Amino acid sequence: MTDQTRWGIDLVQQENKYKRHEQIKAERQTVYDSSNLDSKTKDRILKFVDDNSHNKTMGEIQSELKNIIHNFMLGGRQ
Repeated sequence: MTDQTRWGIDLVQQENKYKRHEQIKAERQTVYDSSNLDSKTKDRILKFVDDNSHNKTMGEIQSELKNIIHNFMLGGRQ
């Protein structure tokens, strides 16, 4: 097995993770700022998505968020 530290691969991976984290954070802030829901509701939705979105693609997260908001607007009814 190749020693990844020798070639700096671990540093590149860390930088990429950091960049992706910052990108997602900026996207969330944009959505948060453009929403007309009250801040308490937006915070609850974001917390739910955070708790349930690990290891998912952005498309999966967006689809899940769309369903969550739809159900929320229906008053929790399916």
